[in-house]
Amino acid sequence: MKRIVIIVSFLGLLASCDLFTPRVEIKFDQETFDTQRQLWQSSNIKNYSYRLRAVGFLNYDGTIIVENGEYRENLPSEGSDEFSGYFMRYSSIDEIYDWIELEFTSNNNKKPDPGHYLEEILVVYDEALHIPVEVHDIYHVSPGVSITGTFDYYIDDFKVGR
Repeated sequence: MKRIVIIVSFLGLLASCDLFTPRVEIKFDQETFDTQRQLWQSSNIKNYSYRLRAVGFLNYDGTIIVENGEYRENLPSEGSDEFSGYFMRYSSIDEIYDWIELEFTSNNNKKPDPGHYLEEILVVYDEALHIPVEVHDIYHVSPGVSITGTFDYYIDDFKVGR
């Protein structure tokens, strides 16, 4: 009898420990990401500008200006949402790379939210400049669940110097 109580207690402990909880393996090309990031960093470009278009619940369309590797200012197009803290993760090419890495590492191999979870991070790179030119956060969304956010980012019109 004592053996049965121990076995049942052990099984109950295992069931409560998340050992059987499925984890999300986010689809992401880490090798290409690391290579492109390293090539970007080795270019040592510190003064540049680019157009950022963020499409989703919050929208931004404007020019980001970077001096000495740091965000200096943005010039939004007319009708664009304000460049707030939400878009600061896209305030320089280095910040974009940092954000993508954080998004991947903080979500990969984690227990998913039952209604929605990040399924894939799709990044398209400029072959010459080694910068992300498209970033897409692709979510699994259960039927009947709605999520809002900005999941598509486009970077173009990159100019060295300012």
